[in-house]
Amino acid sequence: MATKLETTTLENNSADKAGWLKKGGILVFLFFLLKGIGWLVLFGLVAFGIMDESNVSKLKELFSF
Repeated sequence: MATKLETTTLENNSADKAGWLKKGGILVFLFFLLKGIGWLVLFGLVAFGIMDESNVSKLKELFSF
């Protein structure tokens, strides 16, 4: 049988984990949202002729992982 202190500690740990997961989920969502918007902007720049393929390849080399 769990004591009152142990039950409170377990509830606090669960709340902390849920908070971290929620914050992490929001950050991951924002990362992929900005990444997707960046790709759309890059595609638009190439499609409308503002940026040519050589500049895109230089940009890809700059951000290579």
